[in-house]
Amino acid sequence: MKNVNTNHSLIIINYPPVVRGLVLAVGVASASTAYAERQRIAAPETGLTTPWYKPAEVAASGHHISLLDMVTELKKGGFPVASIAQFAGVERKTVYSWLDGSATPHPDREERVAAVFPVLKERFDGDFVLMYRVLRAKDRDGNSLESLFQAPKIDVEAVKRQLAVLDTSINTIKAAEARKKAKPVKEMAGRNAAIDESPVAVFEDI
Repeated sequence: MKNVNTNHSLIIINYPPVVRGLVLAVGVASASTAYAERQRIAAPETGLTTPWYKPAEVAASGHHISLLDMVTELKKGGFPVASIAQFAGVERKTVYSWLDGSATPHPDREERVAAVFPVLKERFDGDFVLMYRVLRAKDRDGNSLESLFQAPKIDVEAVKRQLAVLDTSINTIKAAEARKKAKPVKEMAGRNAAIDESPVAVFEDI
């Protein structure tokens, strides 16, 4: 049962002690949850890599996966571990530790990669072998994707400008690869059907 006292526009509700205790418990639980979330973001030793960001930041960056997922995707797409380490600002052995699960990426490494990963993935369509092929190509000022990845903090806008400079080279390589894949395989006569259906190496093209 509650008592309501009115004083002009001010309404004071006096809850019984049991109800006040419940309200206090809910308030403490909410505050504890918020505190735990802040600690989860700030403390890499908890072993959690995601989410270190807020939902609004996710929408703005296009980042929806953890650093481990990004590193795995880079490696699977043909980007060497040495270059991944350079990209993430760590040593190669650290990347291997992430991949084998013996270490957990620090949130600041995740933030570094996540800032530019969506841009690279979209431009190279997940073909990170292609990215590696143009990694060291320099513009007139001597900049390259590799040098930009070596910076203490990756400048996303600078990476976008470098990709624009490399646009012709990237498209040329992609077109050459497409022609190579579309080129018919030469057949060898005098073989049985099973062998004739197997891929044949054309040595003059290697």
